[in-house]
Amino acid sequence: MATDKEFLQKKTEEGKRNSEFRDIMESIRYDIHDQTKQGNYRTTYKLKGANLEFAEPIIENLKDGENPCDVEFNEDTGLLSISWSPT
Repeated sequence: MATDKEFLQKKTEEGKRNSEFRDIMESIRYDIHDQTKQGNYRTTYKLKGANLEFAEPIIENLKDGENPCDVEFNEDTGLLSISWSPT
């Protein structure tokens, strides 16, 4: 059975990963907003290292979000190609 210390360490790490995911999503959303203001309707975002694990949740979030996007992910390069329709 996990000790209190191990439990707290696990929860702390989980909280850090959740925060990193939110930061990445916020960064992508800002980029989408900025690109749209400039008249562009596509962008790319590179996932690196441990953040590669976020690829699937990011894709789901962008495809099913308030303003759905088309997203392709290249597993070899970690590159997300994101496009959307003008609103």
